[in-house]
Amino acid sequence: MLQTLPVTTDPAIREGFAADASGLYLMPEAVARPASAEEVVELLRAAHAERTSYVGGSIADAGILLSLRALDRVLDVDVANRVIRAEPGAYLGDVKRAAAAHGLLLPPDPTSEEESSVGGAIACNSSGARSLKYGATRPWVRALTVALVDGRVVEVRRPALEKNVTGYTPLQDMVDWFVGSEGTLGVVLAAELQLVPLPTAAIGLGIPFASAADALA
Repeated sequence: MLQTLPVTTDPAIREGFAADASGLYLMPEAVARPASAEEVVELLRAAHAERTSYVGGSIADAGILLSLRALDRVLDVDVANRVIRAEPGAYLGDVKRAAAAHGLLLPPDPTSEEESSVGGAIACNSSGARSLKYGATRPWVRALTVALVDGRVVEVRRPALEKNVTGYTPLQDMVDWFVGSEGTLGVVLAAELQLVPLPTAAIGLGIPFASAADALA
């Protein structure tokens, strides 16, 4: 069944997915490069049917490595509600530029935003220098479209209740199940992210110290 899907065992392509910034080198048995959400769903269904295991990680020494890079569209910018929707392979830099064109800002700021994808930022709950003010990625994720391990697609959205003080908090908001789960609970197919007005100015501050000991003191 997998043979009819966008999965390759070409050594040259596998080589391109065998390393990441960690410095580790692991060669996957195959690489899947779906071009649509529908292909992602079919891949998961096929892998599930063939009892292929499911793990989170950017490289792997066995099994099929799933690359979502081709799902890279910014789907919509809702200026009135300050929301942007994007596919998981879209780079954060491209998403931020799309928002900035409407005077809006996506606050999470991984320093690698020209290499960091929407799906990756959500999977790792990425943060950066602006986290002191805005927090990490988690609070800016409003809704997700996710394919589960067996290929079922679910839509999860943050509750709109202004007051919700009882019950088991970790179970109340399914969006938080997926943010930071490193892909172990499902594959993000699309994300709805909250925006804020673009700041009128940005200030950088540099404080020099003679030594690391002086800085720590």
